[in-house]
Amino acid sequence: MIEPILALLLFIADRVLKYAIIHSKKAYQFFSFLQYKGAYNTGLALNFLYNNKFVFYIVIIAFLLFFAWFVTTLYENRQFAGIYLVLFGGLSNIIDRFWYGAVIDYIEINARTVSLPIFNIADGMIVIGITMIICSFFKREKRKLVY
Repeated sequence: MIEPILALLLFIADRVLKYAIIHSKKAYQFFSFLQYKGAYNTGLALNFLYNNKFVFYIVIIAFLLFFAWFVTTLYENRQFAGIYLVLFGGLSNIIDRFWYGAVIDYIEINARTVSLPIFNIADGMIVIGITMIICSFFKREKRKLVY
């Protein structure tokens, strides 16, 4: 029962950080490689498809249909933690799309050898949640083969 509470707390943290970065309009450096600054992402993950709105919405609809199908197959496996993370992370980013016309990203990691695109907590929730769901799917398949 802790999964929805944890996902909700991460959702709230993401919303608070987005609100703060929009209203402060400042960048903050925490370590030599970590920066908190605002950016508007009008595309999909990593700003993919930012110029093609038709394909953008087709991809989102296809993903939501696939995710709905995938969740129904996971019900018996009870992988709710991953589902909650994806749903709350997706909800936070969808709220941004409706309110601002873009997703608000604010975490930038730039090390000497690694430079990641700017992202937010909701993006991390979605990636971790999908990873958990996929891993549970393979775990279930492996169990079927063993027994």
